[in-house]
Amino acid sequence: MVKFPIDGSDRKKIGKTGEYVSAIGLGTWAIRDYSSALETFVYAIEHGIDNIDTAEMYDNGKAEEIVGEVIRRVGRDKVFITTKLLPEHVVSKDAVLKATKACLRRLGVSEVDLLLMHWPNPSLTISEQVRNLEEAL
Repeated sequence: MVKFPIDGSDRKKIGKTGEYVSAIGLGTWAIRDYSSALETFVYAIEHGIDNIDTAEMYDNGKAEEIVGEVIRRVGRDKVFITTKLLPEHVVSKDAVLKATKACLRRLGVSEVDLLLMHWPNPSLTISEQVRNLEEAL
């Protein structure tokens, strides 16, 4: 594993939320080797990175599961979790709730820090999609 210095004081504000995350984040798209990814993510978090981005669509939920394993190893309080819902899961409040519950189950947590639409669903207005997404609050 390549070791690298991380400036833990370099933190970025998330909008107007008052939340701050490490300037460097970890993504879970197209992980090829989950064992190496797990060790790398744990190492990174233990050395100052706390920002992990994942999505329900990444490897059909397996990426969220690996993030859940990372969290079990390092502790929930050390990870800022962002996950994203597929466009077909923002079409109704019920669909949002069902998809969000599945994400939480795969992650092994009771809540995420940031829940996003992966990309807009063209069959609904953005306002409708946001209202549906707000159901997860």
